[in-house]
Amino acid sequence: MKYKTRIISILILILFTGPSLADQWVMGASLAATGHDGDDELLNSQLEDAGLNATADTGNDIRIIWQLYGGYDFAKRWGVELAYLDLGKVNTTFTGTAVDIETFLNSAQEIHPQTAQGWLLSMNHYFHIDNRTRVKVRVGMYDWSADYSLQGGNATKQVSQQGSDLSYGVAMEFGMCRETEIRSHIKWDLHTINRKEVSAIAFGVSYCF
Repeated sequence: MKYKTRIISILILILFTGPSLADQWVMGASLAATGHDGDDELLNSQLEDAGLNATADTGNDIRIIWQLYGGYDFAKRWGVELAYLDLGKVNTTFTGTAVDIETFLNSAQEIHPQTAQGWLLSMNHYFHIDNRTRVKVRVGMYDWSADYSLQGGNATKQVSQQGSDLSYGVAMEFGMCRETEIRSHIKWDLHTINRKEVSAIAFGVSYCF
């Protein structure tokens, strides 16, 4: 983990030093709301494969994913970005028969749908369509932590995890910052949490200065 920390520290230093070298600074936010369609089917399939006699229910709650970010474009086609990303809350209840509920919950935590919060550092590449529209392709490292609870029978298990995983994204950005200072965007992101994938389509705005 030390080398990852050093890399992140160096990139953050590049991001927030030398404003006179920056071509364009950006601050922004995005928001996505996604349901759990397919989550129960996937979880139950994983439970069956693991030999666990139980079913999973993620309920009808909507997962809210939000992000605040800042960065700068140091060239026409390149930029860096630092964001705080929250992948939302997911509650999962397991029902069924298990001889040892503690053993069951220990096994179930490995297939629980992952949610996390943490810092996301990305490198951006831009493809300009015209003076007011561009496509952003993003590759980053997500340094995340997660705290959630698993419920089974009358028992509840608290789970805490942390790690670093890759994150990818594609966005369509609208607006010319040098004229309006405000830009809107629609984007698709794919985040990996412990080899589990979380994807969402989000909308957002950014302020350029």
